[in-house]
Amino acid sequence: MTQAFDVILLDINMPVISGVEVIGRIKEADGPNRHTTIIAFTAIPATRHDELLRDHHFDAVVAKPINASDLLSTIGRFVGR
Repeated sequence: MTQAFDVILLDINMPVISGVEVIGRIKEADGPNRHTTIIAFTAIPATRHDELLRDHHFDAVVAKPINASDLLSTIGRFVGR
């Protein structure tokens, strides 16, 4: 990917490739998004959110079903920093 983004919104459970695998590829590449904020969407229990943050280097986690206010608030924490 050659385009830089301000924030990447990434679903953890996708049909072909997992969000965990995608973030690994982004963070390991020398592309323009290596240091971009990546926010995970997930339906996994909140007790596992810390694992996503710690072990897989997501910057934040937003629980499904997505609440628009929560999503915008989470994005706002990172945009413009």
